[in-house]
Amino acid sequence: MKNFIIKSILFFIIPIIIYTGIFYFLRLNFKNELSQYPIILLGDSQTEFISDERILNKSIGGSPFFVYSQFSEDFIEQLRGKKVFIACNYHNLSKLYQNRLENDQLYPGWKSSMYSHLDDYQILNRKHINIIPKNLDRSLFNIKNLPNFIYERHLKFKSKNSLKSINNDTLSISKAIQRHWNHPDYILNDSIQITYLKKLITELNKNNCEVVLLKMPLTNYYINNVPNDIKSKLNELSNNQNVRILDLNKELSISKEYKYFKDYGHLNKLGDSLVMEYLKKYE
Repeated sequence: MKNFIIKSILFFIIPIIIYTGIFYFLRLNFKNELSQYPIILLGDSQTEFISDERILNKSIGGSPFFVYSQFSEDFIEQLRGKKVFIACNYHNLSKLYQNRLENDQLYPGWKSSMYSHLDDYQILNRKHINIIPKNLDRSLFNIKNLPNFIYERHLKFKSKNSLKSINNDTLSISKAIQRHWNHPDYILNDSIQITYLKKLITELNKNNCEVVLLKMPLTNYYINNVPNDIKSKLNELSNNQNVRILDLNKELSISKEYKYFKDYGHLNKLGDSLVMEYLKKYE
């Protein structure tokens, strides 16, 4: 009986030790990798294509600033003194984030996906009481963290962009405008995006980082339909937080050239090349 108990305990403990050991080895390896890059990009779907030997691209579709704020807290020692680009565009300041987080029916699964990124580099999930609602189902331990870590760091391939363009298709852009600004179910004003963007900038500034808000190109038709208060909010944020906006709309002047876009604000391969040429030359 005693041997059975010992074997049973070992049966459970050994896999846990192996799991924990591999996870912390990969985390240490990531810390070392992070330390070696002079430029860090905290981006979104607009910046996923950016690739350079000097840039560590940490783009997450949707650019949830509360995730990047947690990331900066977890790895502030490795980020200290670096140049940090934060992708920030008009749509990042829309009501959609707050409303999707409060109403899961607007985009089923989006909320849990965004929250899951908070613990990408942890074995045990944290409570995040200031971000995650108390009534949201959460588990203390997520066995998927290790496989996800291995996949993201070593197995994931960047998808290659195409030359597909929108060909002046204002219908598809109109749908994006409706989704970002005119959705009838967006009844709550944003609180989480702007709050955590300011928190992120403050934390990085305190640690001698050069913070740059990276504003990627958008089609002219989309820009013309962005609410004026959002345009003002982005400029006010830059002034109040004392951070520079790198506005690639102005620098590249391609907003009217739909041949560089595959939708309202995601570039195709031609657009990608222009951005990379600019960054390598000036940034």
